Amino acid sequence: MRAPATRLARLRHRPPSAAGEDAVVPPEILALTEVRGWTFHGSAGDSEGWRLRDGAGARMLARAVPDAAASRLAVLVRLRDVHVEPVLEIVESPSVALVPDSEDITLAELTLLRGQLDPGELARLGASVGAGLAAIHAAHLTYGPLTASDILVSPDGRARLAVRLDAADERNPADDVADAARVVARSGAAGSGLAGVLADAQDPVPWSRPDAVAFAGRCQDTADQCPLRVPDGAEIAGALSARALGADPARGPLPRRRELRAVRREPRARRRWLLVLPVLAAIAVGAVLLVGTETFARAGAGDTETADPVPDTASSGAEDAPGTRPVDHAASIEQIAGELTVARLEALGGDGDIADVTVAGSPAAAEDSAFVERLTAQDVEFVGLTGVVQDAVLENPEVHDPAGEAFDADADARVRVTYVVEAHEQRTGSGTTAVEPQEQTDVLVLQRVGTTWLVRDVE
Repeated sequence: MRAPATRLARLRHRPPSAAGEDAVVPPEILALTEVRGWTFHGSAGDSEGWRLRDGAGARMLARAVPDAAASRLAVLVRLRDVHVEPVLEIVESPSVALVPDSEDITLAELTLLRGQLDPGELARLGASVGAGLAAIHAAHLTYGPLTASDILVSPDGRARLAVRLDAADERNPADDVADAARVVARSGAAGSGLAGVLADAQDPVPWSRPDAVAFAGRCQDTADQCPLRVPDGAEIAGALSARALGADPARGPLPRRRELRAVRREPRARRRWLLVLPVLAAIAVGAVLLVGTETFARAGAGDTETADPVPDTASSGAEDAPGTRPVDHAASIEQIAGELTVARLEALGGDGDIADVTVAGSPAAAEDSAFVERLTAQDVEFVGLTGVVQDAVLENPEVHDPAGEAFDADADARVRVTYVVEAHEQRTGSGTTAVEPQEQTDVLVLQRVGTTWLVRDVE
């Protein structure tokens, strides 16, 4: 799938790919240039496609399209909406999609360059993304898992959805809206009005969420909108120079280059809601309908080298004050992550305090607390909710090795934890439902707080 956005390499004015790179260009791309008399300008990198220019000098990216996506692309090529990146043309046999080679950057790149958005920008972002989803849903399609890397921002601050060229799985349009709300919520501090809209759009019950049209309209009504501010060339150059030195006097430490590269789209799964929320509704003859499962944790993609299994160790600090979970320094970070995983799961089920396992004011604390509040408001109770950790792998060991050159005592720890949510019951006013065991994988972002590791985010 195309990494949707102009690459930061373009912002650094990296020259086009060298001559000779066309030796590895797919033959269908070369055939397209020969038949139409277009010129080839090298690879866009990161599996984004191949840069072409037509006879008039218009720039575009040519990308091979998987056969499974043919029916989806046949719809997208007819979709023209300012809030969705267009597919200019589909060339058959074999299929090649032509999309604009624009100067847009992704929302993920934008926030790394300049920090979080202002309330007026967030309102505009929610309205634009909601309008894009509304256009896609009106075409009887769904977008699929949505992150900040799927949202393009033009130099004049207009946001739109990157076109998804792969074959998207069937899913509820309400899940698109929930993903959009999560992205907006993570992009800045929303005012009270917008915060309420974003909470409603992430309601655990899919049919309780607003549709895309209503979501866009409500975002638009919450604050005075303004375009997203995109740094100019000088500001970008300054940010990149400061990043090379490791700090920016105006903003404090900036992400390292490897973190900047990491925001580009990689094949991976997205956040799912793990806790089953069966919503029981009586229908005409008194039958009961059980609505399916969602998950609360984002899973990472790809296979990872496995470490020794982490013992099934529940938190020993349940009695401690918030934020004072003791850390056994003889234990590995993987073991600590396993303990936090189980403690977080139990706290989400009502047996424990979210504040004991999450960093105060962090994305994890905000999302988990809001989730527990919604469960309480809907009178949902979990009985026996716990988990067994099967495996944990530290994904950035180089910065946590005191003997290594890259050691950084203040660096976050990223740990991929695989665990099984054990069988439990969930009770509502309509009855009790038995939930079967389920295996899940989270990537926990741990932050050191004093002598304690706590969860800052879940990816």
